[in-house]
Amino acid sequence: MFPRPGLLISLVICFALAFVGFQKQIKTLIPSDPRALSSTSTSYLRDVLPTESTAVITSVSPVIIITKNSDELISSISIEDEFDRINNKLDMIHDLLEVQVQNHKFDNFTSSVTLVENTARESELIFNNAQNNNNNSPSMKRALECLRQTKPELPDLSYPTDAFQHFQEIHQRLDKWAQHADHKPHHAADYEGPWIENTWISYFQKELQSKNNSLSDVFGPYIPIFIPWTDIWVNSRYKYPKDLVLEIMKEDLLREDVMYITVNQNDDGFVGRCSEFSDLQSKYHITVLSAGGYGHVPIPLLKQPEPSLSKVPPSEREHTISYVGSKKNAPENMRQIMISQGNHYYKGKEWRNVMAQSKFQLCPRGFGRTSYHIQETLQMGLIPIQVYLDQPWLPYENLMKNISYSVTVEKLPELVLELSKMSDSQISKTEHEIEQLRNDYFSFEGAMKQIGKFMLSVDDTDSGELVCQVLPDNSRGSGDTVINSCSRRKKLR
Repeated sequence: MFPRPGLLISLVICFALAFVGFQKQIKTLIPSDPRALSSTSTSYLRDVLPTESTAVITSVSPVIIITKNSDELISSISIEDEFDRINNKLDMIHDLLEVQVQNHKFDNFTSSVTLVENTARESELIFNNAQNNNNNSPSMKRALECLRQTKPELPDLSYPTDAFQHFQEIHQRLDKWAQHADHKPHHAADYEGPWIENTWISYFQKELQSKNNSLSDVFGPYIPIFIPWTDIWVNSRYKYPKDLVLEIMKEDLLREDVMYITVNQNDDGFVGRCSEFSDLQSKYHITVLSAGGYGHVPIPLLKQPEPSLSKVPPSEREHTISYVGSKKNAPENMRQIMISQGNHYYKGKEWRNVMAQSKFQLCPRGFGRTSYHIQETLQMGLIPIQVYLDQPWLPYENLMKNISYSVTVEKLPELVLELSKMSDSQISKTEHEIEQLRNDYFSFEGAMKQIGKFMLSVDDTDSGELVCQVLPDNSRGSGDTVINSCSRRKKLR
């Protein structure tokens, strides 16, 4: 005597669900897959489905199997599209459920049973793959070594098993301040962007898509934060908007056991003179790649590219050392002092010609620890001398030792005397080396490739030229930094 079809269906479904450990619950498999649903989505499904419903969600052949009371197959929903954002997934599922989840039964008993069995097998495969991915998590070694220079007590961290889901949640919550297609970068120094923050976001969003949204294949042990911090800061009158501060400070957004990474070019760093962001930087493990002079890894401060100059031989140049630029825009009158030491000074439209007639180019810091003029000089194929106050801020520390110089304004006369003795052939050789490095290091694309190598580096074999260092004691190094509360607008010193 054969059992009733309804009872057989119930037994098969219960077996299939138990087979993958998802009986009477909704669970997302492979959260790193963009097609998988987040915890937000599953909570939503619990609300819209009947009380005793069960769902198995897979993403190899995206199918949702929904059962009621574990004995009646209600519906099978195929999801063909990949969704960029969780809310799009929720909207589509909601529409499908409204139409199809109405006590609908399959007419074909055999195909129903086969569908459940196949889904169970696919679910087991996905679950096993997820476990394997967890076992092959990216190495945290280099990332921990980098941040421990600033936080020596930083404990060992593990790569999150829900990395992509966590990444999506962060950017969904911060979407109001994200860089969308209509985003307009800020205007500064006769340039309207894109800046290095904008380039970082657009470049690595494309890289992530090309790797099928596998975060660790692009960012190694880090969870990236794609927010154009400086655009927001400048366009909000040199402060972070209150609603951004309140959202990012919420306890359930960032985690204390995750390694994050972001790019910032503000002179005042990621903190932006905001006490709440200073607290964030202390509490959470955010590695800041800084073009402005306050972070953990110096990167180039870039704007529009300068073409390589047609230079006369060093022996025919008029000046040994020159400075072209403003006398102001730096603390403690350091630029005026530098000029008063007898170095050639020019400000005007012919500044490029003056540089072409100089063997070495003075590049004093500005409001922050660096200046655009360093990268301009390198792009033009000339030798820069960074003049700093409390500490130098140059990307590619080891590389730059061979093609540039760094000095305090007090010790500049000694360096000038030393450089005046350098042979013209050595100057030409160094300039030629700079020209060879231009595209790979001193351009937006070159900087992005170096950032990519930095994030994926496991050892010294192919780590690129970016170097970690201790986070400076304050943002500008001039002793005049005032930190404000961005949510209360109360000054703190």
